[in-house]
Amino acid sequence: MNPKLKIVRIADITSIQKSDPSRIAYWREYINTREILPHPVAVTTLGRERYLLLEEPSYLEAAQEQKLEHIPVQQMILRHDEAVDASLVVENLDENQINRFNFCFPRAMLVPTAEKRKQNSASFISAAITFPDQKKLYLDFRRNRETTLNGHLYYFLNFLERNFVIRNKAPLSELKSANLKVSHIETIIDFCHLTPDDLLLAAKNGIRFPSGMISIAGGPRLLGIDFPLRVLRERAPLREKNRFLIDLLNYRIRSGHPEYFRCGVCYLNRH
Repeated sequence: MNPKLKIVRIADITSIQKSDPSRIAYWREYINTREILPHPVAVTTLGRERYLLLEEPSYLEAAQEQKLEHIPVQQMILRHDEAVDASLVVENLDENQINRFNFCFPRAMLVPTAEKRKQNSASFISAAITFPDQKKLYLDFRRNRETTLNGHLYYFLNFLERNFVIRNKAPLSELKSANLKVSHIETIIDFCHLTPDDLLLAAKNGIRFPSGMISIAGGPRLLGIDFPLRVLRERAPLREKNRFLIDLLNYRIRSGHPEYFRCGVCYLNRH
């Protein structure tokens, strides 16, 4: 694999997810202690010298606290058919509260599971809501004529953020090691039929999803670069810093230091 690495301005990177203060704190301590950036951030091109961040932004924001103007990135190709995984865990959300939202926003169509099986959902973004007793409901948000997202999806996300504690859904490896005895109920919401084009449109419109909601496979990620902060702080031309980045990558490869994270960008910045 020949990863496409370069150093870009942080101001030219757009995020479509909100950051997590606990993750910022983790990466702040990590970067302050080691004075390195362990891996480049994953981006795809938005336009000329503009980039879309493909991962949760806490790592980038912690790096930005170092008063850096530039950061190493790994440019990835976001295909139109790329799988987009979008999910949340919501504490103490029950069916009555879903009905309350639906009453206020009736254009978000509430569909029981039995009816959902009969429905052609290609023209909808569906929020598949699984309650702790495994009962399921669907909130369907119809795309408009331009096949773009319905604004009521964002109303729903805002409703969840304002009224409940929400977090991203942990991968299976974390669930197995977690203490599952909790004092609250947890409802899982999976958002179906989101596409890369939806993410690009959200970026252009300045929309930000809840922290950790969006995960993209995106191909293998490069780890173990350990780029020193002092190089980014030097008053050297950007071309020289890019040359240093490539030389550092070649050195790391020869030493067997870097690794590839085969699951893409999905959960890389967890701690």
